[in-house]
Amino acid sequence: MMNRLIARPAWPMPALAMIALGLALTACGGSNGFSPSTPMAVPPIDASRSTAANSGLFRAIANPNLYVADYDGNAVTVYARGSKKLQRTISQDVNVPIALSFDGAGNLYVANYNSNSVTVYAPGGEKVLRTISQGLNGPYALAFDGDGKLYAANLGPNTVTVYGRGSTKLVRTISQGLSEPEKLAFDGSGNLYIANTGGNAVTVYAPGSTKLLRTISEGVTEPKALAFDRAGDLFVANYNGSTTGNITVYAPGSKTVLRTISQGVVEPTSLAFDRSENLYVANLAGSSTGDVTVYAAGSKTVRRTISEGVSEPEGLTFDRRGDLYVADYNAAPTGHVTVYASGKTTVLRTISQGMTNPSALAFGP
Repeated sequence: MMNRLIARPAWPMPALAMIALGLALTACGGSNGFSPSTPMAVPPIDASRSTAANSGLFRAIANPNLYVADYDGNAVTVYARGSKKLQRTISQDVNVPIALSFDGAGNLYVANYNSNSVTVYAPGGEKVLRTISQGLNGPYALAFDGDGKLYAANLGPNTVTVYGRGSTKLVRTISQGLSEPEKLAFDGSGNLYIANTGGNAVTVYAPGSTKLLRTISEGVTEPKALAFDRAGDLFVANYNGSTTGNITVYAPGSKTVLRTISQGVVEPTSLAFDRSENLYVANLAGSSTGDVTVYAAGSKTVRRTISEGVSEPEGLTFDRRGDLYVADYNAAPTGHVTVYASGKTTVLRTISQGMTNPSALAFGP
């Protein structure tokens, strides 16, 4: 299956766009964008939990801003918390931004798919602080480990490249077992988990290692997102699981499916947990134009469905109040971000000024 994002004819089409790829954001999945200073069971770019609950940097910011990667607009747009008004636009050297993340100092990292680079911007800045390019080819996901090292998943050569803290220097390359790596996550022990869409597997690596530790393949089909709950259970969004998609859950360290969530899941693209451990799933094809389904902790039954304002959801994240933000890539006439109060299914506000097609979300200074 062609990657839904890369295959769009209206978008810039690099050579590797012809490779069969899967849908992912980084962010995505997505993405709260923050990594703490110590390892945790949360994928930094996947918004697997509320940013407020997991990032010391986030808590230290009195009023964090919302950052939106505008894939077609070749920019990152910034909005004050609680506002719909465009605050500023970051465009210098931004070229098809697909993932966002922040380091512990509040520097913004942008994965530029078309220019094979990651550009870095100082807190509140719009000019490039430094550019990382060594070893990058189609960077699609970003994450930081507990030591502050940057990890980038590259779709071109099927690698994950690692860079020193605050550095542009490549320190190691992971390639064993990789096939279209699209999402990255770290568990509570600092082990790296990689969702391999082409390989129908999640591969695991010990901290600092390039050697494959184990492979999770049971129940995995075109994995698009990864997340961990507080107990350390791994949640995998399978885009084409059982033809329509599902979420498979694995106990810590296990390769065997603990349970499968399929009710209401249709082509899942992103996962997130709120403060009460409710699981949120962005469904690309749910409710015809897409929706977000919510499940209570440990449950396989839909608790509620959010569809108002949702159109091809690409990413999920939460603000410090617990409000849900959804990146709606294809909302007419252009994409937007819809916001929902905690526990609600009606739109609280819609953010659209200055953006074309949002592909990732993050909160930062």
